[in-house]
Amino acid sequence: MKTRITVLIIGMIALTGCKKETISCWEASTYETERLEEIQFNASCSYEAYSYDWDFGDGETSFLENPSHSYTEPGNYTVSLKTTGKKGKTTDITTRNITILDNDLCAGVTCYNGGTCVNGNCDCPPGYSGSDCATVLTPTAMKINKITVTSYPTTSGGSLWDPSSNADVYISINSGTTANNTDFITGYYSDVTGGSLTYQTDFPATINTPGNNWTFSIWDYDTVDADDFMTGFYFKPNSKASGFPSTFTVSTTSLTMVFYVEWVF
Repeated sequence: MKTRITVLIIGMIALTGCKKETISCWEASTYETERLEEIQFNASCSYEAYSYDWDFGDGETSFLENPSHSYTEPGNYTVSLKTTGKKGKTTDITTRNITILDNDLCAGVTCYNGGTCVNGNCDCPPGYSGSDCATVLTPTAMKINKITVTSYPTTSGGSLWDPSSNADVYISINSGTTANNTDFITGYYSDVTGGSLTYQTDFPATINTPGNNWTFSIWDYDTVDADDFMTGFYFKPNSKASGFPSTFTVSTTSLTMVFYVEWVF
């Protein structure tokens, strides 16, 4: 009788000594799904887990007990969960595989006006909005970065603009349909003879009401007398907004300007 009791006690001691401090266990809401679909991971079946260390197999990790995760690329991923017991002396690891299918999220998605599909949604270029980029926005401003004058009158009725030299030309910009040189002016080119004139140093200039008429004109700078109005034109900047070009040209019989712009929405 004494011998049996001794064996039983020793067996109990041996079993107690072999008992794990923690056992890692986890489940997933699915083990096969498409990319970008959220997967819920659950480690509540773990035994005596004090901390959780997830490795989702794609370089991402988590220390939550029940995290969620999605994959951006298709493939087979080995997911592991390492749990640590309360005393920190014992760890346990459980691994399983997750399969991510290569679904085409952009299949059947049409994006207009130069929009591109990204993960099932249209990424619209500036000036367009809506789920399919079909909505055309109206610019709230036009920012002018540069103007090149390519043709202009080099004489005034057959005579030089100045008594003994050619014109010293600058650009003025003002709202309305009547030219003035008091709102915005550029620096001037001296004694011009008909070549192209590029004005950039004094820009950008922003037209904040592009739905209204604006006048663009050139003037001959004089040091003694009042500056001479040479020629000009007016237009509504938004009339040039179709397709939102970064460059457009406006011409009359006496003046041609090339505009380099950005549209603001």
